[in-house]
Amino acid sequence: QVEAYVAPPPASVKAVTNWLSQNNLSAVAASPAGDMLRVTLPVHAANALLSANYTEYKQTFSSDVLVRTLSYTIPDDVEPHLRFIYPTGQCV
Repeated sequence: QVEAYVAPPPASVKAVTNWLSQNNLSAVAASPAGDMLRVTLPVHAANALLSANYTEYKQTFSSDVLVRTLSYTIPDDVEPHLRFIYPTGQCV
């Protein structure tokens, strides 16, 4: 029942998958309800797709390197269908 409740509307799925396919990308469901998608792409492609500037950040307390951006842009017709894009500025 929860999966049906959080599942995105078909129009949202279509808007996002069309946007990705127009950019030669595809997504796989990252959750059983399909409300989260996983897209794998190189940093230069993410920068182009999102008008972003992904950069490597080294954590001072460990040797971990995170790839993050401080801002990004998505098309106006796709924006209502997305709640967030990760990773962006979150350093979790």
